[in-house]
Amino acid sequence: MRKDRQPIAWSASDVGGAVSTAVERAGLRGEDKKVLEMVKRKGWKINPETQGCLHFLAKRRTDNNEQSHLADTLEIIQLVPEEIQQAAMLHDIGKTGPREESTSLENSESSKLQQLITSMFAFSFKLPTEGLTISQFVDEMFKNKEKISLINVEIEKTEAIQLLTKIGLDIDKDVRSGFLQKHVEWGKDMLDNDPNITDQTKFIALNHHAFISEQNVEIEGFEPTEDDKKKTFFLEVVDYYQASRRRGKKDHNESSVFTKRRFEEKLKTKPEGEQEKIKQWLKEVFKIIDEKQIAIFENKV
Repeated sequence: MRKDRQPIAWSASDVGGAVSTAVERAGLRGEDKKVLEMVKRKGWKINPETQGCLHFLAKRRTDNNEQSHLADTLEIIQLVPEEIQQAAMLHDIGKTGPREESTSLENSESSKLQQLITSMFAFSFKLPTEGLTISQFVDEMFKNKEKISLINVEIEKTEAIQLLTKIGLDIDKDVRSGFLQKHVEWGKDMLDNDPNITDQTKFIALNHHAFISEQNVEIEGFEPTEDDKKKTFFLEVVDYYQASRRRGKKDHNESSVFTKRRFEEKLKTKPEGEQEKIKQWLKEVFKIIDEKQIAIFENKV
């Protein structure tokens, strides 16, 4: 591990100073700045590597008129109960790609890979991905161009394919299972290497696709309670709802109907003994969404 990326157990004051400096240096937009300032205000402890990934999520957009993924995350944070807000902040940390120490890439390649992966996740919001392979998805990104601009570098299509292959991705595999769902695996590696993150927070953050996609993540040595499982369900529902509002461009009623229908359909596949409990959870989370969404989304949609 490079010396400048070694985990440091900051105190709340240290975190605040580092975040304030980073916000000023990065020149982040208003919504992005609010997330990193929240880290300071709440005293959440994160190491430099985790913080660096949050900065990348702040940069991740496909044009200057849309909000970044970190700004999307702020809306999710504001919609969930306070006790799971840190997990909400970290739930998509894996969308910055694998940790540098988990690859055999040179530093320059690693930086370009991180920009490529964050850009690919941003592009996935603009393109129906069903039925596409990773190779076909990359073709769509480049649109017959030899090279495209990422965050602050340009990359050629052949180089993009080479980098994805170098980290073990099969470019002929379905882009959803072969790439998009990888963010959970990459996120686990990231959070496992941040000693400041509790096992409970890891569990809630990493299982935000457990109900619909059945991407269940176990944390070694941690036995989740029923309340922990309920919190992961809350985060997953809010994640779906926010995506419907922002990426699906639906209003509150449309997003509520869409999200409830998706979860109710999946509920039919669950054991009968769990269905009533989960129905109650769904009612509870939408009571919170109904109460909070006006202040979060009005004048934004």
